[in-house]
Amino acid sequence: MNFFKKFSFSYVFLGITIILFSTSFKNYENSLYITLLFLFIANFTCFATEYLLTKYFENKEKIVIRKKEQCMQLLLWDR
Repeated sequence: MNFFKKFSFSYVFLGITIILFSTSFKNYENSLYITLLFLFIANFTCFATEYLLTKYFENKEKIVIRKKEQCMQLLLWDR
């Protein structure tokens, strides 16, 4: 469940792109391949970007917590 919350923007983007490009299945000769290739490229970049952003902020949060703990230890050490 947590996985769906982390990537909710990407799932919304995936749904919107499928709806928008569903009409291209009727209009062009190789429409299936073109549409699937576009969906793969667009959604892969969207999921990858969102994954990297969540990892960055998770690591940043851990670093901030670690720095606060170190500051508290230094304050307690001085006493």
